[in-house]
Amino acid sequence: MQPETLPSAVAGQPFSVKLEVVGADTPLTGFYIHPDYPLPEGLELSYQKRTHYALITGKPLTPGTYTINAYASSYGTQCPGQKAQRIYQLKVLPAPQP
Repeated sequence: MQPETLPSAVAGQPFSVKLEVVGADTPLTGFYIHPDYPLPEGLELSYQKRTHYALITGKPLTPGTYTINAYASSYGTQCPGQKAQRIYQLKVLPAPQP
């Protein structure tokens, strides 16, 4: 799963990053965020069927460092489906002071 690391975000500012599975042999069943390691409030994951990528977008609300467990899986036909997983550290920086 790419990228290897996530860029930093800024609280209250728009954020977008693409997560992509490289080398999948079959279509993906979806992208997911493990509920024990969720996205910060204000961000969401969106996945469009039949693609090999998902987007994390939104405006994070609270500064901090968040552990995020992102994973994807693919269909299996005559063999088990494939899985991709990466644990990320997402830093949400404080908004600049006026």
